[in-house]
Amino acid sequence: MISASVLFQRPIERPTLIVGVGASLLVVSSAWISPLLMPIVAGILLLAAISLRHPWLGVALLVASVPIQQIGAVAGLTATRAALIIALATWAAALLVQREPVRGTRLMVPFLVLIVWMIATIPVARDPRASGAEVFRWVIALIAFMLAMQFLADSPRRRLILFILVIALVGALEAMAGTVLGLIGFGPASFAVAGSISRAYGSFGRPNSFAG
Repeated sequence: MISASVLFQRPIERPTLIVGVGASLLVVSSAWISPLLMPIVAGILLLAAISLRHPWLGVALLVASVPIQQIGAVAGLTATRAALIIALATWAAALLVQREPVRGTRLMVPFLVLIVWMIATIPVARDPRASGAEVFRWVIALIAFMLAMQFLADSPRRRLILFILVIALVGALEAMAGTVLGLIGFGPASFAVAGSISRAYGSFGRPNSFAG
């Protein structure tokens, strides 16, 4: 007979963790979420399950979701926020259940200093609420960087190449969409440049400081 102490000292296998967490969340969420939203919840749980099996996909999902974050947003839950929840859950599972060590780099120090400085300047900003939202975006960027270090630092070369290809593909699709929409003048009047040409913005929904 296996004692309780020995049982809980053994790490939980990822397939068991995936099934248990997914089933539990689906049962709990079904009690208060509209049936119309259940497919979305099921999709998020499926992505979470896949990310638990392959943690690096959670990082790729988080980064790739940025251009399309406003598409299909439900009650303030954007694609990026959903991906952030999945990525953080994957990270927590890796640290607490799989007992993986925390990995980092010295490059996080200037990143943290930048965010602390941004937070310190919020009270004197012209629009503190907008400043807070911008700080939140940079915090997400820091989290994505930390997750990349956690799950990709010691990854095989093939996985790194695949990760880069996923990000490059999403960026290329966004660039193509922005170019086409700009050439046909599809955009708000404030985006108009000359004639029927509009400023390219893709799926961001507004001029973006990181876009062309």
